[in-house]
Amino acid sequence: METHGLPRRDFEWLVKYQVLSPMSRLKAWSTLIVATLLLASLAANISSPIITGAISWVPMNKLAHGLPISHLFFSDIEEGISSDGREAYMSEEYFRGGTVVNAAGLVNTGWGRDPEEGIYKRISPQVQALANNSTIENVTMPYLQVHSLEWIKDPNDIPDFKDHKEDLIDVLYSRLRSLSPSVSPWKPGWFTLLVPNTATNWSDDPIKSISITDKRLLVCQYWSGSSPSNITQGITPRPPADAYLVRGSTGISTMHWRGNNSRLELGPHPLTFQALELAPAVSLHLESLNSSIPFPWQDTEAYIKALLVRSYSGAWNILTEFMRTNETQVNYVPSFPGLVATIEMWRVHAWLGLQLLVTILSIIFLIIEYDQSRITLIIDASLTPFFLDTNQVRKEDNTDPLMNGTLKIQEEDDVLRIWKQDVGKPRK
Repeated sequence: METHGLPRRDFEWLVKYQVLSPMSRLKAWSTLIVATLLLASLAANISSPIITGAISWVPMNKLAHGLPISHLFFSDIEEGISSDGREAYMSEEYFRGGTVVNAAGLVNTGWGRDPEEGIYKRISPQVQALANNSTIENVTMPYLQVHSLEWIKDPNDIPDFKDHKEDLIDVLYSRLRSLSPSVSPWKPGWFTLLVPNTATNWSDDPIKSISITDKRLLVCQYWSGSSPSNITQGITPRPPADAYLVRGSTGISTMHWRGNNSRLELGPHPLTFQALELAPAVSLHLESLNSSIPFPWQDTEAYIKALLVRSYSGAWNILTEFMRTNETQVNYVPSFPGLVATIEMWRVHAWLGLQLLVTILSIIFLIIEYDQSRITLIIDASLTPFFLDTNQVRKEDNTDPLMNGTLKIQEEDDVLRIWKQDVGKPRK
């Protein structure tokens, strides 16, 4: 009012509703500040769900250090020392067949349908009663990593089989039949098998500690019917129609995990070779069970990698149990279930940002009001008419019926009284 003036229409709005007309200062830059303050205040008033939902309680197993607990014992094998299990495995075919079934059972215990790439597991009855997040120190686990998979479209790209292009299936079958135990992959459905490329037969293995980093052929087929020539049919997605074989690069060894520093140490193990030779038979059994491997039609490469890792891990686990020569004592830290509070910081930051925005805009608003007004601020807008001399304001004939005249303040008996004054006739 002091700077730009106030139209009579807006003054009536101010007197009746105790607020300025919305259109009176729409173009003023201070209006933007006030509008932003009002919007921020509205958002701050309804933002309580943001902060109340910032804290949630989730189940989590916490480690319990310093408890007087016993040790765990894991089966182990020493190089150069024979055992009854080793002799039975090398001499009895039915015993080797039983290891395949037991290995698949261990895989079903430790894995589900998820690919879980990069996760290594050792299945042992010693740890079945432990809760999740329990920490075992210095444990040896089987390790197999598929570095790459390459679909081979030209048989000439297979050095070991380029002279057997015509009878390739027979040659592959002969290689697979030499495994421990022999496998027969020709059945309807998926099968994924690593093909041996070494001259050492499984029965001639001296059981010495080795690690293997090698490129091996991998047969991966889906076919139906009675002829193995009818391949790559009936599944989407599937290997390319002209794909011949798959070449995989694998690294195989054992992995030692030390709980105190979480370092992975790759090293050799006496059962690396035998576990790799047993893995194809285990993979066939896993595909028959079809319960602890990913679905092949979702991601073919993820399916192949998961099957190779799990079949090797199952073979290594069961061979370690059957051929053990001693037991290794290890320490562990148990965990117990509980609830842990988690805070979503973005919710806290959003709520705090709104409160700070309202505070800052309020300070700016007060500064603007103080700077632009030459008269002391009126705290209660309802008293605005009593601070104004409106004698010079033109009055219309159709005044407000509640007023029907003017109000006049007079002092009477040391008090202020409001008089209603009609035209030519004042009355109390």
